[in-house]
Amino acid sequence: MQFIQIHPLKKTHRARIGLAIKILIWIWMLWYFSQKAGDLKISWSGLGAYGKVIWDQKVVLFAVMVLMPLNWSLEAQKWKILAAPLVQLKFKTAILGVISGLSFGFVTPRALGDYAGRVWMIRHDDRGKLIGAVWVSRTAQFLPTILLGLIGCLVFFDKGGTLPFSISILPIIWGVLALAALGWILWNLKYIRKNVAYYFGILKRYPKSTWVNVVLLSFARYLVFTLQFLLMLMLMDLGISTGIIIAGITWIFLIKSILPTLNWAGDLGVREVAAVMFFSVFTEELNGVIAASITLWVINLLLPVFVGAVFIYRWRIFQKS
Repeated sequence: MQFIQIHPLKKTHRARIGLAIKILIWIWMLWYFSQKAGDLKISWSGLGAYGKVIWDQKVVLFAVMVLMPLNWSLEAQKWKILAAPLVQLKFKTAILGVISGLSFGFVTPRALGDYAGRVWMIRHDDRGKLIGAVWVSRTAQFLPTILLGLIGCLVFFDKGGTLPFSISILPIIWGVLALAALGWILWNLKYIRKNVAYYFGILKRYPKSTWVNVVLLSFARYLVFTLQFLLMLMLMDLGISTGIIIAGITWIFLIKSILPTLNWAGDLGVREVAAVMFFSVFTEELNGVIAASITLWVINLLLPVFVGAVFIYRWRIFQKS
């Protein structure tokens, strides 16, 4: 299986079909955001004076916004390193692939559009082989989320926090799904070996230094958006220690990563639930926590999504066009 590849079509036909697909994606995204904008408005309208508190602290807000391009630049550098065995990307191409993939991923289940967006930004006949590189990038970012998220778990349960039943049974659900996936893999092993060799063969070409650099960049990104969240929460005067706030941040990132979400609106809802779940053990200022969470979500994700959508026109959907 390859990314859309229809060689019998003439070059002009491929270009026109590719443009039509891009326009359809833009229309889909605009419709999707227009439908979901109300959810964000409702969430924000219920926060009362906390929105004004954030807006009045322009210096902190500016610092958080300055850290946003650093966050995504680190991800672009990681993508550049992972693509290197197949194609040498300029940083501009890497960052445009990352943010356009982010845009498409926001309107697709489990951010699957991220894979397409990054790969479609690249001009290379074998670019489908970079699917494995995207997977490594995303999986590497999960590593600090899991390891540092344990800190939040320890603090949460040590202070008497409890999980609702719907979340506590998740390990069982994930276990059943994992067994089902394993059974499917064993049943289709011959087919999988043939295709995995194409899509994930690039992993064999990574030297040890690449793995080390990718992990370090993943931890650096984690520290950047942890600092952003900390700055936002410090504005809220929650009356709890910095250590507890940091533990809460690691908890939120962990829960957000393991709970299933189908789209960006679901992602926002999970952030709010995780934030309330943790900080309700330590403070009653929950609207402040939610205000900080929503603001960071808008800065770190929603703004880059809109910027990335602009650059969808640079995608080469067909490998030869």
